[in-house]
Amino acid sequence: IAQQSMKGKSSKTPGQTSSSALLDPTTLQQLSILLDPPAPIFGNNWRALADELGLCFQDICYIETKQNPTQMVLDMYATNTPTASRDQIHRSLLDIDRLDAAELLQPSVNSNDAT
Repeated sequence: IAQQSMKGKSSKTPGQTSSSALLDPTTLQQLSILLDPPAPIFGNNWRALADELGLCFQDICYIETKQNPTQMVLDMYATNTPTASRDQIHRSLLDIDRLDAAELLQPSVNSNDAT
């Protein structure tokens, strides 16, 4: 009764957490606009984010076949990482020198609820 496990290496329960639990739809859409296009010069697009967030090579190859790779990266990260957080996404974007994308997460990182 198991489905094809082409969605990555993790076998955690589906729907455990998703990118929508970490990011609002507008922010997710804006990140996709910034990170989905190929980045031949710097390579700091969704692939770099996936690598920085700890996704494996097989996951990245699978995501390459999808229409919205940034959302897939964030969904897989949120599902496969028990400690997934908006702050970690922010730090990862800074680590790959995507200050433009990291800026989208800035208001939440500077908010009153320090974790």
